[in-house]
Amino acid sequence: MTEVASEDWEPFCRALKNTARSLPLTRIQQDNLDALRRSIQVPDADARFAVRSSLPEEDLISAFFVGSCETRLGVHPDDLEEALRHCFASNLNLCVLTEKKVYGFDPWLSGMAVIVQYQIDSEIAGVGFSLNPLTHDHDEVAIEANWGPGTSVVKVWSRRTTSSWTRSTERLWMRFRREEGLAVA
Repeated sequence: MTEVASEDWEPFCRALKNTARSLPLTRIQQDNLDALRRSIQVPDADARFAVRSSLPEEDLISAFFVGSCETRLGVHPDDLEEALRHCFASNLNLCVLTEKKVYGFDPWLSGMAVIVQYQIDSEIAGVGFSLNPLTHDHDEVAIEANWGPGTSVVKVWSRRTTSSWTRSTERLWMRFRREEGLAVA
């Protein structure tokens, strides 16, 4: 990006993502995808998966830009390859490369995990942090949650409820806002 004018970053990133999505899988990648498909025991034709992405740099004490990469929810087993490609290519989102640069990381070094999980049908979804990412308090757990399957929880721009639990008090208060009122769990 250092050789590309800043006004051209967005189309440049879009072109990189399109290229990344169209690259053929390496033999190792294809073998891993085949092994994943074989390992999935799907007795229910309606079973769905969550395909999530995670960068090692996005959740550190010195840098916090969780949610910049993309997640695919409700993925049918036949669509896993496309979802894996999509999530991996999100590593080339403009906001990801910009955040890496802002926090002093090389935007072109890419270490990424793409995780496939069984997805349950949920009314409420959340993300738990064993260390509060805002205060860096090791004795405080933070939970971000929202109504729905979880898409709004992992996006940086979304409105969600954040609650914390101090390990020493062993109490947790979670509040979820909903049009019908406030639910407390």
